[in-house]
Amino acid sequence: MRSSIIAYFDGHDKAAEHYPGKILRVTAFGAYAPTPLKPLEECTRQLISERSIPESGMIVDAGCGDGRIVALMSNIGYDAYGLEGDRVLAQQGKKNIEAL
Repeated sequence: MRSSIIAYFDGHDKAAEHYPGKILRVTAFGAYAPTPLKPLEECTRQLISERSIPESGMIVDAGCGDGRIVALMSNIGYDAYGLEGDRVLAQQGKKNIEAL
């Protein structure tokens, strides 16, 4: 399932001609530049294997944008929640989570 989540958001990134660090939207709260999920997943797995972070628990992504981190972390086994102040990004995040 994780690979399909990563592929889903990679498709969004490709369509937006997104690359790491590229700002896709400027909001009243700051700039939105989506996080690449593959490196995040690898980092999370490494931290879990080192016992630096627990294998499960609650994660809140403040400024969750399109919901990609919420989707990935939920699939890894966390109770993941997202907060987004920008209406457009919040709607996109909700749409993405529902699609997955």
